[in-house]
Amino acid sequence: MTLNCAWLRQNLAYDCRPVRTVNGDPALEIGTPFSFADGTAIVFYLVEQGSHALLSDNGDTLSHLHSVGLDPFNRRRETAIRNILSPFGVALETSGEIRALGPVGHSQHMIATYISSLLALASQERSWLGIPEPVNNFADEVEHYLRLWKPTAEAIRNPKVLGISRHEYTFDFSFAGELIDVVTPSHQATGGLMRKLGDVLSAPGERHKIRVVIDDREDFERAETEKQIIGSMASAMLFSSLTKVVNKQALH
Repeated sequence: MTLNCAWLRQNLAYDCRPVRTVNGDPALEIGTPFSFADGTAIVFYLVEQGSHALLSDNGDTLSHLHSVGLDPFNRRRETAIRNILSPFGVALETSGEIRALGPVGHSQHMIATYISSLLALASQERSWLGIPEPVNNFADEVEHYLRLWKPTAEAIRNPKVLGISRHEYTFDFSFAGELIDVVTPSHQATGGLMRKLGDVLSAPGERHKIRVVIDDREDFERAETEKQIIGSMASAMLFSSLTKVVNKQALH
């Protein structure tokens, strides 16, 4: 199996360009649509090493954290970073490089989990900096998995539609013929969303297809309850269900 930009764009729909490592080996620089708190793009590298694929950020992530005033080599913060990365099977090397290594045949799954690990670290960065962003960062993670689920579909951020009241509503994405919103499970969020869905779905003309992705990472039971309510008006799915579909797809 040969990993190249054509393969990556077809399977993952991310930006890609061929580069060389410091040792002169061929590699792919992968650009994602995601960023750290200050807007710095999340970029990493893929190197094919025989039957294995190496993913590396070239030390850029820790360099970025240092640039925004967060000392990544403070023992407590370094331990926190390792703990964030570990569940994804991603390691922090003593050099400051964030790496993952696995069989070439599992590259799609590896890249998905590697990006997830960097998004988790980006979320923690915002917490360390005191920047509130639970919904925006969750939307980034949902977009990541949507792109992996259907790599040929285009994800358009913040599409606007009119409800029957003539009020204009913004959704998080337009993707594969559906309007998609992401929501954290709470009575208030669900109440506001249901009013929005009722207004949009009652508007004249072609009926929109709407999917809502619910964050169930912190409170599965509440998310499941809110899913049942939202599901009466739109397609509703838990975030964990989306990740399972993508991970199962990547392994086949």
